Amino acid sequence: MLYDVSSSYYEGRTCPLARFGHDRDGKTGVPIIVYGVMTDADGRPVATEVYAGNVGDPKTVPDHVETLRERFGVGHVVLVGDRGMLTQTQIGHLKTYPGLGWISA
Repeated sequence: MLYDVSSSYYEGRTCPLARFGHDRDGKTGVPIIVYGVMTDADGRPVATEVYAGNVGDPKTVPDHVETLRERFGVGHVVLVGDRGMLTQTQIGHLKTYPGLGWISA
């Protein structure tokens, strides 16, 4: 499984998830919505989760580890991520999951 986080800016006024956060679109001054997408090895989406725009990438990781375990029955997971995704705080939290490893810079 492959997992990544992205965001989209929002120009409306009624979405409860639209918040100011890390802008990836280069569109400043508007709120965003954050989403995580998990794909299979061929790049087909198999799970998505949508987050408020002020949720940082590392905070999305535990949700998707749970998705792998509960929905897909994966018992052993190795996460590969950059320092922005797998922070020291996140790694400390992930150590509580049995059968979970990680590779990071």
